[in-house]
Amino acid sequence: MQIFPDFALAAPEGSVPGVNSRPATVGDILVFYATGVGPVDQQVANGDVPRVLTQFSPPITVLIGGVPAIPQFAGLSGSFVALNQINVAVPAGVPTGASVPLQIQSGGITTTDKITIAIQAPPAQVTLQSVTISPTSVTGGESATGTLTLSGSAPSGGVDVQVRLGFQVPVAIRVAGGRTSATFQINTVAVTSSTTLTITATLNGIQRTATLTVLPGASSNAFRDYYITMVGNLDARRENDFNDDHLGCAANHPSSLGGRLGRLEFWHFILLLLL
Repeated sequence: MQIFPDFALAAPEGSVPGVNSRPATVGDILVFYATGVGPVDQQVANGDVPRVLTQFSPPITVLIGGVPAIPQFAGLSGSFVALNQINVAVPAGVPTGASVPLQIQSGGITTTDKITIAIQAPPAQVTLQSVTISPTSVTGGESATGTLTLSGSAPSGGVDVQVRLGFQVPVAIRVAGGRTSATFQINTVAVTSSTTLTITATLNGIQRTATLTVLPGASSNAFRDYYITMVGNLDARRENDFNDDHLGCAANHPSSLGGRLGRLEFWHFILLLLL
């Protein structure tokens, strides 16, 4: 019994010396072989490898821990003579353990429950626990650091948390595999009145928010930009989006109307990923 695509044996890790093995989990594709399962819908000459796709007739059902699963393929193997091959996905609701019965059901007959495989529960999906900003207020022209915290360690390959400033297009900030947090930087420019920014982070449908207050004060930064620019280690698609489009920030200003800029003042923020 093998698990596609790495073809590990569906057994407890290390249970067979020198053989790659691991428990299967919900959604894994199992590939296994048998003989004498039943007739197929295409005629194959004795001693020949089938030249066409075959299926058992009548169709079979696979039981994994008593839970029925419809095979993705069930018929003669195309590589061997008279060998049956069955490919089936582990269905939701299967029991877990080192010895979960695997059975075939066809024509009112069910095979023995002595053939077993190992099944483990799927890993818990990490969620976004919080987004925090430190310090929570800065004078215009100063920087603040944001921290994203997950409920557990990110899986291999990491996870991308979508972070946005106000109503602007979000940027992906990656929490590396095995890590529980990631940081980013918000640089501000001078403002003429106290301004509260809302930072929203989203992962798997869960949103967390934090605020940063930008205070007026002396600053050598004289920018008055009408756009928000986000700079960092973006994926290629997102980077192209930012190169091709300017993100107008009129929506962030409580006094903006219909995109008319007039003499309104806007803020220029750079969201910089801290690698």
